[in-house]
Amino acid sequence: MADTLAQLTDKVQATLFDDGTLFPDANVTAAARLALQDINRRCPAHAAVTIDTVAAQLVYELNDADPAAISLTDVLLEGDNDNDLPLKFYGFVEDGRWFFRLDTAQPAGETLRAHYTIPYTINGLDAATDSTLTDELNIAAIAGTVYYCQLVRMSRTVELNNVNPNVAAVWRDAATAWKVRFDDALTRAVKDPPARGEPSAHKWNDPFHSEKYP
Repeated sequence: MADTLAQLTDKVQATLFDDGTLFPDANVTAAARLALQDINRRCPAHAAVTIDTVAAQLVYELNDADPAAISLTDVLLEGDNDNDLPLKFYGFVEDGRWFFRLDTAQPAGETLRAHYTIPYTINGLDAATDSTLTDELNIAAIAGTVYYCQLVRMSRTVELNNVNPNVAAVWRDAATAWKVRFDDALTRAVKDPPARGEPSAHKWNDPFHSEKYP
């Protein structure tokens, strides 16, 4: 189950062996926000919604159907028995809202299915009331938050520490190590495009099969 902001904060401070002295809750929250932004940029959640067609209408607003949509990936015309037809379209943004324009208007009474992405949220962060990260991305969020905590700490020590200039370098090196973990976690979590292929017409006794094929 995905962590709330309070749970994420506890885990990050535990990872940093800190009781809130070096990394108070407010700083961890700011770091979590940056980590979540990276997650949503690299591997956002995928979703779909159905939209009823209007006769002769070409342009539809995706955010009317789902205000959380942040990108558009595909538009299909629903058919019988899941025999959906891909449609030609192009997506565009106006006033921060997503729209798509069909190449050909569809008759009334049909159903469009739009595929798109939405951001993940962490309960307690920026008024979010639900934690939607997958288990895999929840771990990535911890690594990313640790990274940004150390990066901010490094920036602070550059100004405050005039006795031992190596302190900032130590924090920078530690942050770099966590950045590697964060990037690796995001790379593994990025979803590949769905597999597609044409059905094969080959039979069991086609020439390319062995004569011993049962």
